[in-house]
Amino acid sequence: MSSQREHVVMLPSMAQGHLIPFLTLAMQIQHRNGFTITIANTPLNIHYLKNTISTTSNDSIQPSISLAELPFCSSDHCLPPDTENTESLSLEQFVSFCHASRTLQALSTALFLGSLRKKAE
Repeated sequence: MSSQREHVVMLPSMAQGHLIPFLTLAMQIQHRNGFTITIANTPLNIHYLKNTISTTSNDSIQPSISLAELPFCSSDHCLPPDTENTESLSLEQFVSFCHASRTLQALSTALFLGSLRKKAE
């Protein structure tokens, strides 16, 4: 039997109010079950999460929670530069942002499939 731990891949919504709750959930899953966790999001949101993790007092969590960056260029979608979450968006920009987030589907799928392949090995 394999000694490999279960691996959970999480993709929180690109909204400031979703990132920390997902990180908290990831920490709880890791603590209770010992699972390896990967949280995937855009580079600026991952940077935000890295800063949050580095300020936590429990350093033992860091090796079990990985952060994966999904490339996203907001200006390719007629959004202001560095718009990687819903903070400070007008309603019109929010709609454009939601449509633009669909471009992350292929990258997210590849991340999920990669995780499944590693588990199968």
